[in-house]
Amino acid sequence: MKKTGKGNDCAWCGEEIPGNPRRYGLITRFRKKIDLEEEEEKRISISILHLEKTVPAFVCKSSQPREPALDLTFQTCSQHCAEVLKDTLNFEKRLFSIPMTG
Repeated sequence: MKKTGKGNDCAWCGEEIPGNPRRYGLITRFRKKIDLEEEEEKRISISILHLEKTVPAFVCKSSQPREPALDLTFQTCSQHCAEVLKDTLNFEKRLFSIPMTG
């Protein structure tokens, strides 16, 4: 399937995720130095610089209100895509010292 841009595409491979199958998610917490409050409850694009790639993410309030942070949720079509995306984000974090956890 192709990428549709309608919000039901895999954040990693870009394939459309059909309506009923199981979806996988990845939540990443962004802390300090990154202000995404104006983007809360919106879909944004995150650049993965070392791959020259962008991936869609949904900005939501932190699931742990005691910490000032926002969560980014990435929707993927499979556990494999979720794991590759997580590994890539962790590599990007180490490479560029981006303040995120997850």
